[in-house]
Amino acid sequence: MQYFIPYVAGSEAQTPIQVEKELALAFLVGLSREERGEPTALMKVQYPFKVYTVDDEKIIFDLLGYSESDKHLLLPKDLSEIIDECDKIENSEDKKVWLNTVITLLSEQQEYATVSVKGLVEQGPMVTYLLEASGTEEGDPSLFEPLYTKRKFTAMQKKLKKVHAETLERIESTEQTIERLETIYGTIKKENNKQQKALKKESKKRLDALLKEKDKAYDEIDKKLKKENKAIKKEAKDLIKAKQKEIDEINKDMKKLEKSAAEGDRDAKREIGDRNRKLKQLTKEIQEQEKTQSKRVSENENRARSEKTVWESKVEAENKQNETELAELIGRQSEVIDICLKILEKAGEIETRLNEDLQNISRLLEIKYEKGETIYLPFYLFRYGDGYGYNPPVMLSFESGVTKTLKLLFAGNLAQRLGQKIQPQTTAFNDLLERVVGDLVAETPLSRQIEKAETEPNMLKDREIIDRIEVGLYRTMERQWISEKDYIAAQGFLVHRLDMLNGGSVYKEQEEDVIEPVEASEITAQAEAT
Repeated sequence: MQYFIPYVAGSEAQTPIQVEKELALAFLVGLSREERGEPTALMKVQYPFKVYTVDDEKIIFDLLGYSESDKHLLLPKDLSEIIDECDKIENSEDKKVWLNTVITLLSEQQEYATVSVKGLVEQGPMVTYLLEASGTEEGDPSLFEPLYTKRKFTAMQKKLKKVHAETLERIESTEQTIERLETIYGTIKKENNKQQKALKKESKKRLDALLKEKDKAYDEIDKKLKKENKAIKKEAKDLIKAKQKEIDEINKDMKKLEKSAAEGDRDAKREIGDRNRKLKQLTKEIQEQEKTQSKRVSENENRARSEKTVWESKVEAENKQNETELAELIGRQSEVIDICLKILEKAGEIETRLNEDLQNISRLLEIKYEKGETIYLPFYLFRYGDGYGYNPPVMLSFESGVTKTLKLLFAGNLAQRLGQKIQPQTTAFNDLLERVVGDLVAETPLSRQIEKAETEPNMLKDREIIDRIEVGLYRTMERQWISEKDYIAAQGFLVHRLDMLNGGSVYKEQEEDVIEPVEASEITAQAEAT
C-alpha cells in the first residue's frame, strides 16, 4: 500500500488550482534564493519510507538508506568468579565489602555495545510526522528508486541475528547470576536469623542468671530485714516492759498515799507529786522508745528497698543492653540486606534491559522487506548551475486584512514576502535532504538515477508545466501572496525559459539589438533627417 503526503498543507489543499499553486510556490521559493542565482532546474521528488507494524509498534525504514540508528546493547559483567568468593567469606563486615563490590560492578561499570541499523529511522520528530501527516493513496511517481534494497536489508538482519543469539546468551547468563545472588541473599537471611537467635539465647542466659542472683539477694535482704526488725522490736519490748513494771510499782501504793494526802499528810502529797512526775517521765520514755523502734524498722525497710532497687536497676540495664545489642546486630544485618536488595534490583534492571534489547531486535528480525506501507515525503529540488537546493513540505498561513497588506508592503524581498505565507511543515528531514543534495553533485547512485531517468525530470523544460506555473503565479498575485513586481519578475524568467525551449530567438534578437555597436555618424544622420 502507498501513502502520499501532500506538499502543501492547509484547508485549500483540495481546491482545483492547488497543483498550479504548489508549482508556483515551489518555483518562487527557488527564485527567492537570490544569492544562488536563478534556478536552472525544478524537480519534484518523493522521498520513500517504509512503515512496518510489529507487535502494535510502528517501525520506519528510510528506503534511500540515509538514516542510521545506533542501538546500544547492554553487556553485563561476568560475576561468576567474584560470586564464587562469597562462600569463603564468614565475617559480616567482609561480606558487606564483597556485596558493595558486586553492586559497584553492576551499577557503575556496565558496558554497552553499539549496533548500527542501516535505514532505521530513530523514534522522534521524523517518525511522529510521518505517522501523523495526512495524505492520499495516489500521488506523483517517485523520482528516486529505493537505494536501501532487499539485499542490504537482509544483510542487516543477518548481522542482527548474531546479536540476537549473543543477547540470548547474556540473558541466560544474567538469569543464572540472579539465581545465585538470590541464593546468597537467602543464605544471608538464614545466617542473620541464626545470629539473632544465638544472641537472644545468650542474652536470655545472662538475664536468667542475673534474675537468679536477684532472687537470692532478695531472700537475703528479706531475711536480714526480718531478723533485724525482730531484734529491734524485742529490744524495744524489753525496755518498755521494764518501764511498765516501774509504772506498775509506782501505781501500787498510790491509793494509800492519796488517802493520807487527803487527811493532810504533807509527806504523802509530796510523794504523790514525785510519783506523778516519775510516771510522766516513764510514759514519755515508753513513747520515745516506740518511736525509735518504728524509725529503726522504717530505716531497715528503706535500706532493703534501696538494695532491691539496685538489683532492679541491674536487671533493667541488662535488658537494655540486650535490646541494644540486638538492635545493633539487626542494624548491621539490615545494611547487608539493603545492599543485597539493591543488587537484586540492579540485576533485575539489567535483565529487563536485556529483554528489551532482545524484543527490539526480534521485532526487526520479524520484518519482511516487501511488506508494510510505503510513505512518500514530497520535496522540491532546485538546481543552480552545479549546485542543488531543496524545499521540504510547506504549510500556508491564512493571515489576511490590513496587517497582511502592511507586512507585504514593507517586506524587503521575495524571500521575506514568501516567509509570511509559507512555513515548513517540519524541519525533521532537513539533515536527510542535505545529504541528498550533497550526493547529487557527485557521482552517486542518486545522481545517476536523475541522469538515467526515462523522462526529463526538470519541470522547467516542460512547456505544459511552465504554463501551469504561470497560472499558479497569477493566482498567488491575485490573492496578494506576492507583489505585482514579484509576479512580473517571475513571469520574465518563465518567458526566458520558454524562449530557450523555442530556440532562443526572442532573447537572441533582443541581445543583438543591445549588444551591436552603433556609429556616432549614423546617430547624427538620423537626428538631422528628423
